[in-house]
Amino acid sequence: MQALIENTVATLRTDPKVAGILLTGSQARGDAIPGSDLDFWVLLTGVSERRFRSEQTDGVWTEFHFRNLVQARELMRQNPMELYSHLDGRILYDEGGKLAELRGEAQHFYDTFQLPEAERRALSYWLSSAKRKLEAALNQGNLLRVSYIVSTSSWKLMEGLWAANSKPVPPSGAVFAHIPSLQSPLSQDELLANLFEGEPYIRAKTSLRLMDWVLARLD
Repeated sequence: MQALIENTVATLRTDPKVAGILLTGSQARGDAIPGSDLDFWVLLTGVSERRFRSEQTDGVWTEFHFRNLVQARELMRQNPMELYSHLDGRILYDEGGKLAELRGEAQHFYDTFQLPEAERRALSYWLSSAKRKLEAALNQGNLLRVSYIVSTSSWKLMEGLWAANSKPVPPSGAVFAHIPSLQSPLSQDELLANLFEGEPYIRAKTSLRLMDWVLARLD
């Protein structure tokens, strides 16, 4: 994998419009598993623009996200999930030091993040509604409906957990890596095992406990 990374970087650096290369995703975080893809975030000079590209090399899927400096800063403001590319990423090439600047800006946005009030209210309403539906399904003893509600609510619950900690929710692939940094009514191992591996009743009770904890902090 390291040889493929080095070859990719060497090829990208021959392009005069490439000003920086950031390795992102699981390979950068160090939690990749067999079959994980390679993710490169490429900084372009000036106002250059390029579309996302995905290709397979030596059996490994490689994705390329291209941004110029203006786009990079705008995306950090519009989509806080974008911050994690810079916070978790590994700088492989940085002519002019712009990627280092972006990392510092991303850290500032992360440290001062507050979910907008309208989004906070919408998330609170969504979780309150899901909580009522889950409680009703439990009272009926309908485990199929219980499992369905827990499954379809899990991502919103993750969003709520991060919002309750005043942090932007990361991409789904980075959730496990960042859960240890959060406050929660459950330990990391207990939260993950009960919510995603438990029997329907355990998953439901864990979801309700987390919903109550999150809602108390969003209201």
